[in-house]
Amino acid sequence: MIAENEARKLSDAILLRCKGNQAEITFQFNDAALTRFANNIIHQNVAERDAEVTVRYFIGKQIGTASTNRLDEAGLDELVKHARTNAKASPKIRIIRLTRSGFCSASGHLG
Repeated sequence: MIAENEARKLSDAILLRCKGNQAEITFQFNDAALTRFANNIIHQNVAERDAEVTVRYFIGKQIGTASTNRLDEAGLDELVKHARTNAKASPKIRIIRLTRSGFCSASGHLG
């Protein structure tokens, strides 16, 4: 898990890369640990931390999504680039708007 101020910095860095287009950012943080015992003693102790960020990128009525677990500058560049490319390749939906709360609502059909 990262601190709230670090998550805000990451969000700001991603939104700057979106260049004025609307985007929805989702973070997922996982901590996992495993301890194995043999003959009543700890045989192996393993811990892992992982973070994933997903961006839904909006270009007009098109939406593209991309995810990564790379939180460095190059990883964020690539993340937004892939989301933008996916949005450009997606079909347009009839109505879409992103509210201030970040909730996306869509109606109509694809096409």
